[in-house]
Amino acid sequence: MTRTILKRLEPFSHILSSRHVLRIRWLDPIRIKSPFLFVLLFVALTGLFPSNISSNNAPSVALKGASVRGALRCRSNPHTRAVVYLKPTQSSSVRTQPRTHTMLQQGLRFIPTFLVIQKGDFVAFPNHDPLYHNVFSPSPTRLFNLGIYAPGESRRIRFDKTGVVHVLCHLHPQMHAVIVVIDTPYFAIPQSDHTFQIDDLPPDTYTLGFWTEHCGASRKTTLNLENGDTRTIQIVITPGGPPDILIEGPRDREDQPSSAIPLN
Repeated sequence: MTRTILKRLEPFSHILSSRHVLRIRWLDPIRIKSPFLFVLLFVALTGLFPSNISSNNAPSVALKGASVRGALRCRSNPHTRAVVYLKPTQSSSVRTQPRTHTMLQQGLRFIPTFLVIQKGDFVAFPNHDPLYHNVFSPSPTRLFNLGIYAPGESRRIRFDKTGVVHVLCHLHPQMHAVIVVIDTPYFAIPQSDHTFQIDDLPPDTYTLGFWTEHCGASRKTTLNLENGDTRTIQIVITPGGPPDILIEGPRDREDQPSSAIPLN
């Protein structure tokens, strides 16, 4: 039995120091009266150094999705509210459960004043002011009126159509907010320096779109993305004219101008 255990220990000799290996080889099974000691030694070593250690068993690394980054500038209004989005061809793969977003009524303002949501999402309008408020929209995308309600109350509504919704209050005309409803979860709101970034894009053919409050909506531009791709896009918009779109990185086809995406 002891000879069998020693034989089983031989594969671990390469991960032991030479002194330890010599000690194992010096063990004389005849002098060790109790095989139990060998069993303990065998269990200890196999527990510390399992025989199935192999570089082939290392966990695989998940593939990195594509990334699109760049900047969007409106020549007539550098501080215009805007959103850049990518709609995949396989639209069924991006369907998500509806979310509920919140637009506060506080300090006689809507907070935030600009919100981007996905089609099918809800928006709640809690009244955090110590006075009555009203929430309504005259926009064709989502025509609604939630009525007048007291402090502490909240009402919500679902947005089932893509487009732009202007939100107002009958009681306080200075209150105004914009909700942009899109049909994709892949979007970014440009930062104060006009830059944006959209990460973790699965491989697909995408339609690049954007909306700006003062410079209008975009023409359609196609992007074919694979895992690990990085594209840099510079968008410069002049009101009344076609946008200048510069794409840095590989692409399969030239931009094809078409009618504006109906988000204005």
